[in-house]
Amino acid sequence: MRPILTILAISCLFILGLTSSHCRADESAPVDTETAVQSLGSRTRAMITRVSEHGADADLPLRYQTDGDRALRHGDLIRAAEEYGRAEQAVSTLETQRIDAQKARTRAKEEISHARRDGSNIAQAEIDYQRGDQSLDNGDFVNAELYYSRARASLAAQ
Repeated sequence: MRPILTILAISCLFILGLTSSHCRADESAPVDTETAVQSLGSRTRAMITRVSEHGADADLPLRYQTDGDRALRHGDLIRAAEEYGRAEQAVSTLETQRIDAQKARTRAKEEISHARRDGSNIAQAEIDYQRGDQSLDNGDFVNAELYYSRARASLAAQ
């Protein structure tokens, strides 16, 4: 939702900049709009860097970022703001997936520990848990969460 609002705000700034530049000879409004879009691009780059540090596969946000930078270089401020907004949304999605995978990991770890204390067969659960860890380390948060869920399901099936 936040990227959509950002795009809307930048679009409004751009439109206001165009109308005010036609109403008066001052050229500062379009420059302010360009500065706002550049600031949005900088913030997006920082977000991508942060999510990459967590091991996320940031290829999609980087592609949007690159498209936004290209549009900005060509003076297409609206397109640049849209691409930066898409990059922000992709980063937000990655962060949500990472958090969900970490929560699933915690639940699986607790259930495996409990099953180990009870003397249950945890071999398959351990294998799925390790695969989940590998996926998590590779930034594949969706598959990590699936493996952790499979680990929990194999314990529940006993």
